[in-house]
Amino acid sequence: MASTAFLLLVVLAMFFAPVYASWLNNYDKDVKFSCPSGQVLSYVASTHHNSYEDRRFDLRCRSPPVSGTLKQCFWTQYVNAFDEPVVYQCPHDGFLAGMRSYHSNDYEDRRYSFYCCRLPGYVTYECSYTGFVNQKDQTFYYSAPNGRVLKGMVSFHDDKTEDRSFQFDTCLIKKK
Repeated sequence: MASTAFLLLVVLAMFFAPVYASWLNNYDKDVKFSCPSGQVLSYVASTHHNSYEDRRFDLRCRSPPVSGTLKQCFWTQYVNAFDEPVVYQCPHDGFLAGMRSYHSNDYEDRRYSFYCCRLPGYVTYECSYTGFVNQKDQTFYYSAPNGRVLKGMVSFHDDKTEDRSFQFDTCLIKKK
């Protein structure tokens, strides 16, 4: 009986344990992250600090939901100007495998660039946006649902809070 109660306590502790992020950057510093070969971006976490008016990021990867070799990978140019929206989707049935950004203290904002890859012979379909995953000045943790890949990101900057809200575009993948 005691061992059952202990096991239940351990399971409950694991279930209610907070999610911890492993931040890739310090505030006001660059982020440059690409997934290991053969993996795609699957998790994005970020936290905001009002004194720095900046965000830290944690990005993680997993194997795509179908087998194959990722090809035609490339870094985009920076897709937004400071204080302007980010509206980006990887082209040609591609999906995200990395992200980089840098911060400006003058604008208190970041510019973003993405690393996109494709799986030859496969297409993305039934894509949908998440809706905003955060409120301004708040931490968020987002994992793409199993079976889906991150195709893109939308983000809007707010001058009053000097922060951004984020949403993600996720898709299924199938053979052509």
